[in-house]
Amino acid sequence: MKKLLTVAILFMVNLSLKAQIPNPSFECWDTTHLPQYEEPCSWTSYNLFSNQGYPVFVYKSADSHNGNSAIEVRTVGYTNPFPPYNPLVDVGLAQTGTNYQNGPNGFQYTQRPTLFSAWVKYMPQGVDSAEVKMKLYKWNNSTHQPQDVAHAEFYVKTTDSVYHCKMATFIYVSPFTTSGNPDTASVYISSSFPNNPTAGSIIRVDDISFTNCTVGINDLTNDNVPLHFYPNPAADLISFSSLPVSADRVKLFEITGKMVAVEAVSGSNLKMDIKILNPGIYFYGVYDENNKVVASGKFSVVR
Repeated sequence: MKKLLTVAILFMVNLSLKAQIPNPSFECWDTTHLPQYEEPCSWTSYNLFSNQGYPVFVYKSADSHNGNSAIEVRTVGYTNPFPPYNPLVDVGLAQTGTNYQNGPNGFQYTQRPTLFSAWVKYMPQGVDSAEVKMKLYKWNNSTHQPQDVAHAEFYVKTTDSVYHCKMATFIYVSPFTTSGNPDTASVYISSSFPNNPTAGSIIRVDDISFTNCTVGINDLTNDNVPLHFYPNPAADLISFSSLPVSADRVKLFEITGKMVAVEAVSGSNLKMDIKILNPGIYFYGVYDENNKVVASGKFSVVR
């Protein structure tokens, strides 16, 4: 009973932490400025300058890790709409907040997290790199300015064909190294290295969290319909047949809960390449367009 209570408490804490990140899965989008652009709810970007002739940098992408949408941030090459009308390349940037120029661009947060994570998919041009960063602050009544408490960031350099989990550990700075909590947090997503951006680089981000990139295995093993799939054990390929009509994608997970592959469904049958998977036990989950598990099961990889 004590163990169950501990697990339940940790689960509720994780939910609380995640809930405080505004629109972390990018399912909500502000359509006020359509057809010019959309903006993720509770986030802001350079898009607001597009009414002055600048390009749009942030888009709603249907290519998501979970749910119906993810944020897509682009590095754009364009012609300066003002004299001297020179060619420019600008990094796409999105951050939590409501107004890029005037703020507020943080959200209330009073915990001391150890890490944050996000699911990302990067398509760089040349040797470009993208960054996802979180900063924690606390208002300093003496200086009347926000004071740094901690920061965590990760960089993405390689081209991704599927979403990958990226995690970063918070580094706490003096005088908050061992104690003291923030009152504000901010998340930043940039599509390129700022000193040498390359036009055409694109990063997609989904499911930002203060926890690691895992799922509840119980969600994939309890009260869900099994499927006909083969072979089991498998080595290089796994095939699913007679998928439910509502199936939108199939995800594969390690026994720890970490997602290792995802494939979109476009019919009643699906084959997934599993050559990159190490030998071991894996779970599959079939998800509908609302990210609900409609079928699941377990298989093993042997070689």
